[in-house]
Amino acid sequence: MFRKKDRTTSSLKGMITISILLAAFVLFAVARNTGLDESNATDNKYLQNLLKRSLVTANLQIADGVMPATNQWFSSLIFSRAPQAQPVYAWPLALKPTISGFQISQPQINSSADTIAAPFKPQIEVTMREKAEHKVVEYDDLSVRFEQKEADGKKLSARLTRGSPFLFMSLVRGQTLSLKSLGGPITQRGENSYIISDGTVQYGLLAQDAVEIVRAGLEIKAKTTGQPGDLALFAIPGKTSSEAYFKAAESPLVKTEVKTDIRGGEITTKYDLQTEDGQPTLYGTLPFASRQSSSQYGSFNTLEGKQTVKSGNSFLFKTKLLTPNLELDVSNLSARQKENIKESLAKEADQLKFSKNDTYFGGKELYRAAHLLKLAKQLGEETAASTIQGKLKTQLEMWLDPKGYKDRSVKYFYYDNALKGIVGMEHSFGSNEFNDHHFHYGYFLDAAAILSEYDREFLNGYRDFVELIIKDIANNNREDNDFPYQRVSDQYSGHSWASGFGKFDAGQNQESSSEAVHAWEALYRWGKVTDNQEVQNLALGLYGREAQAARRQWLSVDKEQPGFEKYNHAIVPLVWSGKLDYATFFDNSPEAKLAIQLIPLGPGSNYLQSEKIVSSNLKALYKEIGNNQPAKFKDYLVMYESLIDKKSATGKLNSIKPEDIDGAISLSYLRAFVYSQ
Repeated sequence: MFRKKDRTTSSLKGMITISILLAAFVLFAVARNTGLDESNATDNKYLQNLLKRSLVTANLQIADGVMPATNQWFSSLIFSRAPQAQPVYAWPLALKPTISGFQISQPQINSSADTIAAPFKPQIEVTMREKAEHKVVEYDDLSVRFEQKEADGKKLSARLTRGSPFLFMSLVRGQTLSLKSLGGPITQRGENSYIISDGTVQYGLLAQDAVEIVRAGLEIKAKTTGQPGDLALFAIPGKTSSEAYFKAAESPLVKTEVKTDIRGGEITTKYDLQTEDGQPTLYGTLPFASRQSSSQYGSFNTLEGKQTVKSGNSFLFKTKLLTPNLELDVSNLSARQKENIKESLAKEADQLKFSKNDTYFGGKELYRAAHLLKLAKQLGEETAASTIQGKLKTQLEMWLDPKGYKDRSVKYFYYDNALKGIVGMEHSFGSNEFNDHHFHYGYFLDAAAILSEYDREFLNGYRDFVELIIKDIANNNREDNDFPYQRVSDQYSGHSWASGFGKFDAGQNQESSSEAVHAWEALYRWGKVTDNQEVQNLALGLYGREAQAARRQWLSVDKEQPGFEKYNHAIVPLVWSGKLDYATFFDNSPEAKLAIQLIPLGPGSNYLQSEKIVSSNLKALYKEIGNNQPAKFKDYLVMYESLIDKKSATGKLNSIKPEDIDGAISLSYLRAFVYSQ
């Protein structure tokens, strides 16, 4: 059973903790006033030059002092309220706030030809006595804690953890709570412990001694009297003994942290899960993080593969280090191939224009120019290089002028002081709601890094601003008050999420896995040009895990996974928390569904070089379009083919017209990419 807590001791500890925190605050203030905290002082000073505003009206469901977490698996807890609140998928549990509590689900997987779905279907409903809106009060790398407070001050606190089967709840003194099964019966297991099962899913419920339980049919009433009390609600895999789960339920999770280390050609990722009493917990690890296919504690089926449950407080896994290439290898190109590239390069340098005003399409134009510059330098075309460099510098200096808003209505950045991040004008694809920032800003980082290779004056003048943009998507300082820690990264799965607010019934989503990987390739390039090993290591960790996830979830489908059998495609263009979709947000053609996983296909796309995956995806594409020539995205599909069949791809180059070429690349770069494979 749970421990009987000594609230007097807890109060004394709380007073000591407050004293320590006050002392720390005084020391922190002194440090800032004496200039010891130079990194934050520099950042804040530079931020003072930016326009500060928020163009988004959002009722943030967060407590005072909590950083608004966009692009996280739980973001909709912050950006939506009941009755419009959407579910969050922690796997194996999913949770949805209601006007007086929340509902819990263990999503079950089923598939059709075009979708693998795991919809939220409530199996348990937890309610307070009256309306009580939720607020997120804290979160860390894997968990989020929210509270719901009634008018009389009575409140419920609950912690949901990514990968954990446990939901831990705390009730204040005098609190009453109702827990209702929406499906199967409730059976008593022991003193204050119950099993809830409908034959498909199974839950356990454990109450601390301080909580009085009254059961009536499909409902349990939980009440605290003389002191606060705790409840644990948890998923139990089918055909698995519940004993270990009830034992682990006695030790509530209180903190989580994920650390990544680059060493010896490997990326090592460590999940640390701290319990209140230091005892081990049970935790679900995914296939890429698990060296065993079975466990005495069972497993759960998820959209990311079988989740094997293990016991412990730290979970360690390793993946091979993959370093992105930073330029094409043009050393073995024939004289004729080089002349072919130079001919188009000179024309493109003269005709180079920047007509897009938003951060996505405008960013792609910057990227195109930067890689033309790199290519011109590699081929010794200094006249073309000089022309490109001048135009690129003019554009980047415009974008990166902190006071650009005074002179124009587009092509500048501002700081959103409500959502804590950098936003570019004009907005596109909901970038003002922090959608797709890593997609957009990867192009800016790449362009700024390449220009900095050849122009140290630019680097010295604009480095601080570029690093503010980096902080928006990949801030690695947990103590930063201006930007959230690693905004877009899902620390459990190792990939990013693209939706800022995540307000969908299927949870979070990400479409372009390749633009996500590219963001970290660009970050690595910036770390190299600035000779910053810390940034390089951060980028390599993000790049390696994101690339692994892209290959595993977007570019291939394991139809051996339970529930995946009916899915009829080789790729998943759109990954959600609660479903996998053969769809895109912008174009329903088969070509678009593959191409969005390839853009921008640069030198750092070497993670895509898998004969098996490329061959399978191209074969599936041509089968779907009836072996016809693609009507769209011919450029990227030829580049993709060149990864496994350079001769065939080279033969298709002449059929690609200027209007077939995406804004992120050029004819010169297309040719160089194919020739260099």
